[in-house]
Parts: sequence; C-alpha cells; structure tokens
Amino acid sequence: MPKHGWLTPKAIANRIKAKGLQKLRWYCQMCQKQCRDENGFKCHTMSESHQRQLLLVAESPGKYVHAFSEEFLHGFMTLLRLQYGTRRVHANEVYQEYIKDKHHFHMNATRWVTLTGLVKWLGRESICEVEDTPKGWFIKYIDRSPETLARQAAAEKKDKMDKDDEERSQKMIELQISRALASKKEEDEVTVSTELQRTNEEEKVVFNLSRSGPSGSGAGSTSQHEGAGERSNSSGSPENTVSDQQPGSSGPTHPAPPPQSSGSGSDAGGGGFSRNPVASGGSVQPLHNALRLAAGKTTTARKKEASREDDVRGGASNGRKRKLTALEEIRMMEEQRKEKMNRRDNWLAEGVVVKVVHRKLGERYYRKKGVVEEVKDLFTGIVRMADSGDRIRIDQAHLETVIPAIGKPVMVVNGAYRGLRAVLESLDADNFCVSVRIDQGPARGRLLERVPYEDISKLA
Repeated sequence: MPKHGWLTPKAIANRIKAKGLQKLRWYCQMCQKQCRDENGFKCHTMSESHQRQLLLVAESPGKYVHAFSEEFLHGFMTLLRLQYGTRRVHANEVYQEYIKDKHHFHMNATRWVTLTGLVKWLGRESICEVEDTPKGWFIKYIDRSPETLARQAAAEKKDKMDKDDEERSQKMIELQISRALASKKEEDEVTVSTELQRTNEEEKVVFNLSRSGPSGSGAGSTSQHEGAGERSNSSGSPENTVSDQQPGSSGPTHPAPPPQSSGSGSDAGGGGFSRNPVASGGSVQPLHNALRLAAGKTTTARKKEASREDDVRGGASNGRKRKLTALEEIRMMEEQRKEKMNRRDNWLAEGVVVKVVHRKLGERYYRKKGVVEEVKDLFTGIVRMADSGDRIRIDQAHLETVIPAIGKPVMVVNGAYRGLRAVLESLDADNFCVSVRIDQGPARGRLLERVPYEDISKLA
C-alpha cells in the first residue's frame, strides 16, 4: 500500500502526533526513538537496529547508565538553578518542567528508578536541601558556585568592616565622653572656704570693715597680720591713710576715716576689732578678705553651674539656641549617617506583632493582631493571626505596628537602629512618639527619645 502524500490528512495527523510529547514508557533511550503506542514500541524492540544497539550496550552497561545519569542530572540541576534559584520548590514541578523538552534524557535510563530516589540522593550528597511534607517532596538548591562564594565572602567582609567601624566609632565616642566628664570635673572644682587659723597667738588680726565705694566689688575688704614691731612715717606720726585698692585695679586710693575717740572701738587686750587700723599705731597692707573672697567664688561657681544646667536643659525658654559641643556634633553626625543608611520603605520583620487595618479582608481579620512568621519580597509578610491561628499573606500597606505596655520588649523596625531589640520606657500620646532604651548591640543602654509609633513594634 503506497504511503500517504505530504499534504494528506493522514500525514498531517501523524506529524501533529509526532510533534507533541508522547508517553515516556514508549521511548527507547538507547536508540533515542519515541513510539506513539504500545504496538509501535513492540515492533521497535523486535527490529534489527534495536537488537544491534542492545548488543553494544550489553558489553558495558555501567558505562551507558552512568553517562545517561550524568546527562539527566546536568539537565535537571541546570533547570533548577536557572529557573528557580535558591527558592524552595516542589520536586515534581521541576520534573514536569524538565520533561517538556522532547529530546530530554529519560529517568528510566538512569540509575534512579523514581523521582523520590533522585530527591533522596540529592539530599544525601548535600546538593539540595530536601524536605518531606504531606504535599510531597520539596527541594531547595544550594548554590556553591565560585561567583556566589566570592560574593558571599565580600558581603561578610563588608558587614565585618561596617561592624568594626561602628565599634571603633562607639569606642571613640565613649573616650571623648570620659574626657569631657573629666574636664567638667576640673572646671567645677572651686576653692572651699575654711576656718581662719592663727599660727601665732601673739599676732593680732585686724579686719577693715570700711564701706567700699560705688566701684568696689563684693571683695573690697582687706586683712592685716600685724607684727610686734610698729612702723611710723618719716615725720614720726602714724600713717592716717590706708589703701583699699584691689590688686590689678587702676582706681585711686581712698583715705581712711578719721580716728575715733578712745571710748569707742578700743582694742585693749589685743583681741578686739578696730574700725581704723591707725588707732593701734601700725601701718596696714592692702590684702583681700579671705572669707568674702571665698564666698564670692562660691557664688560665682554656683551661678556657672546653674547656667550650665540651663544650657543642658536647652535654653529655648529665653529664645536663644545653645551651641553644640564637639562631642555632641560628632554624635549627631553619626546618628544622621545611621538614619540615612537604615531608613527604608519596607519595615516588616520576623517576630514582630502587627495589626490588620484593611477592611476588605473581612471582619474576621480587621483590627486583629498577628505575628509575622516570614517576610517575602521585602513588602509582603506571612502573618499568623493570634485569635484564629490562620496564616495569611498580606502586604505591609495593610498592616500597622503595635505599641506594647511600658517596660515590654519592642523591635526597632526602621531608622538608625533598625533591627535592634529595645525596651519601651515612656509614651507620648500627644506627639505620637515613644522613648525606648536599646537592649542589644554596641549601643546597648542608649535612650532614644521621640521615636515615632511606626518605627517600633511589639515583639512576640
């Protein structure tokens, strides 16, 4: 019977059948021939060409099986690596994608009888991470290519360098803080007033209690230790003027008041006080009153301390802006650098408690809380609801953070300290912000104030 022509319906039907994927059990891997039905496969196995190929394979079957296995594994792993990457995927899904190629190497010609055997072998050889679930076997490719290993090593080195730089900056800031505290202690040291001590009992102590002029300051009085020998002026009469001028001042000297009568202010016995030192017959030297000078220094130190406390509180009440110190400028620059580096659009993190704020999910989930179990594609999370236990996939735009009670642990989900655990210290409901204390990393113990609600969330 002659063959059908090229354009006859029978020939077109045969070409259509041959074009598509046929039954795998009717494929001969040795001859690389696909049969359309069982009768055709039987006729092929009885053909002379198949018998000759069978004799060649029988001489060294292990070599052929090994070659077929290598080709099949190479094609299967190439598809898994290029199309699925390092994602967790069902093994049968990868196999169905692989056998879509008509000229692929069939598994019945390899060392693995079933797909389960292949998956178990991949797990034993540490080529993939395998997991047996009620839905079947899942595999995940482990990428050990030199480019990937080099990229991972570079990323780890960069993270280590960033961590070292951060620790070095933290140590430098702590050193500058200790130096600033030491210098502050030195500035705060003031002269402490002590009791007046007399080394010689025979020596007289005279205080000048005269009233100072308008230009005089609070420490205008003078004291004199007068010895036994008294001096007089060149005319033989005692001096009747004393100098109240302070050291370093350019004002004129003031004459002493006239001597009083013998009935008032006498220093008989050497133990009294005299308003006019000339009455004792001796000359006086312009010395500072130690008591009043110490009191003046103490008052000045207290004023400086009060002014410093006002500056620390931020003297905004007087409308003036306090100038930052070098240490505060360095810390501010470091905070700005961290804020710029860690401030991102996505904030979802595993282990935080969130609240659903999307009405279209229904009343069953609306305004209900859950825990983020997994983050996918940065902006999508797998959330397990707290009341029902359901696992839902939801975008972060339909979620909001949860603020716990004071003293409870939270996680900073955005900003300079992103990813660090902290403890809630206080809550400012009027300004929609909180204060937290970092509880992790080199910045542990640092207090962060005025942190917005959306930058922290409760930890599960």
